[in-house]
Amino acid sequence: MDTRVDINGYCIKVNLKEYSVHLVCNYELMDAMKSGFWNIEKLCQQVLYLHEQHFGAPLKIPLNSLIIEVLGHAYAYKILLRLRKIADLKLFRKFSLNACNIDCGDSAHDSNRWFWDMMGFLKGLLFLGVRKV
Repeated sequence: MDTRVDINGYCIKVNLKEYSVHLVCNYELMDAMKSGFWNIEKLCQQVLYLHEQHFGAPLKIPLNSLIIEVLGHAYAYKILLRLRKIADLKLFRKFSLNACNIDCGDSAHDSNRWFWDMMGFLKGLLFLGVRKV
């Protein structure tokens, strides 16, 4: 199910599937992130809520894990875009395309869920230590 989530004036496209959510790291998401990490937290809360409303069961992803995955993809995408300006290699293009597509699923449907779950503890450090991207 495709839907849009409004977070403080930023309209972010979200695709909900039964065991996952899909976001695209586009200008709208990056602008929301630039204005504050709290926007990403609100987005993730809303995505989890919409998923539960639509499918009748919660998506088994901890909030902090989802936040860190979205931020991780966004940072990687931003860095890769800068690298592509220096040297437009096929490898950078491939990685930037992968970083741009944010697929978050529960552990049974997302092979790297364990990594994002483990990194979820970093949310507090990111939110306190960094104000702008």
